[in-house]
Amino acid sequence: MAFFFAFFILITQHFMAVCAPVTAKEIAYLAKIGDIVITKDEFLEEMNRLHMSGRVGEALSKEKAFLAQDYRKFLNELIDNKLMVMEAERLELDKDAFFVNSMDNFKLNLFLDRLRTDEISAKVTVTDAEIEAYFNGEQKKKMEVKEEGEESKEPEKPTPLQRENIRRTLSSRKTGERESEYFSFLRKKARVKINEEVLTEISLKTEKPEKVKVAAVDGEPIYAVDVLKAFTRGEKDNIEARKEIVERLILHKLLDKEARKRAAAYEKIPELEKKIQRHREERLIDIFKRKTVVPIIKVDEKKILEYYNANPEKFMEPDMFKLRVIFVEDKAEADALVAELGKGSDFAHLAKTRSLDPSKERGGEMGWIPETSFPKDILDSLEKAKLGDILGPFAAKYGYSVFEFQDLKKGGKIPLESVRKEIDRTVGREQFKNTLEKYLGRIKEMVPVVINEEELKRLTGDR
Repeated sequence: MAFFFAFFILITQHFMAVCAPVTAKEIAYLAKIGDIVITKDEFLEEMNRLHMSGRVGEALSKEKAFLAQDYRKFLNELIDNKLMVMEAERLELDKDAFFVNSMDNFKLNLFLDRLRTDEISAKVTVTDAEIEAYFNGEQKKKMEVKEEGEESKEPEKPTPLQRENIRRTLSSRKTGERESEYFSFLRKKARVKINEEVLTEISLKTEKPEKVKVAAVDGEPIYAVDVLKAFTRGEKDNIEARKEIVERLILHKLLDKEARKRAAAYEKIPELEKKIQRHREERLIDIFKRKTVVPIIKVDEKKILEYYNANPEKFMEPDMFKLRVIFVEDKAEADALVAELGKGSDFAHLAKTRSLDPSKERGGEMGWIPETSFPKDILDSLEKAKLGDILGPFAAKYGYSVFEFQDLKKGGKIPLESVRKEIDRTVGREQFKNTLEKYLGRIKEMVPVVINEEELKRLTGDR
């Protein structure tokens, strides 16, 4: 591990220069990491996201439950995340091709969604007058199919539910119309060229389809490989289907181009700016862990064996019991069954004719059941039982159980080879956690980290 920490000596001055502390007068803060500030609002927003993601389970659904557990623990996690982002940037992992592609794809999808909102959703409205007109039109159609003289019982005005259903119907229709209109607009102003001869001839046998140009949009090519990927079994010989595929690919090109054209403006929208920044930090943290910490982790045979021997209780197979069961609702009936069985009655026959358990179809056969599945009173009886013994009755939630003891398989230590992969993962996770903590600990020796204790106390209700 010596080489692991050696680089810290070389970067101390870098961190101290870049991460000059921000004074409390400059900005209200909950914590400061060098010149990075975590505000109370940011903290609460991240904590709410944590809750919504389900990581804390139901903790936040109870009043002040999260406050009582670990505001400070979560704040420390946020601080560690900021440190990892800073270190990833120092190592220039933000220039890694995988990271750059990830960010480009994320932003493009974000901008495409915003483009749809701006050009489609925001321009589709359904008025009350349109809802009334649609409703009246439907009522008129119904009246026309009624027989002459039949009295109408249809309402004169739509109910709230009918209004909502009509609104959705009209909105869906108008959305489709607006999409067609907007897509047609983009298509007309673009330079689109389709090589129909190539489109007709390409097949799954085409050589180097990634280099065969089928179409171009403003000079950007669409290759045969993209068309072939979209083929279904019925489309491969259908030229019209091929044309539809190419048109979809052309549309995707046009939308991507329009979204990128608006990128500079969209990136300044606070909501999108925040999403981009959050995704950036998450991806930097991920690539930092994978490229800086994970390569250091080495789980050798010695460590696997040490863990296996040090945790024998984790690698024990339980005793297994093979049983038959009869389940009934009434205690008196259960006692009567025990008496009949004691006189030699056939357990399987009684199970089939009188048991309420699904196993009755198999004569009460339960198969092999681990000892951990039984409550203490039943387990105590099982441990003393001999083959063929009738045990019970035992009270259950909705009735009483009577068992026939059929067999026992003693548990024992699970062979190392059966749990080697499990141990490798467990030890690897522990090493990763410890290595990451040491790494961050050394960074904290050089980067000033300050928690505003007074603000934290106010936030947690002085807990």
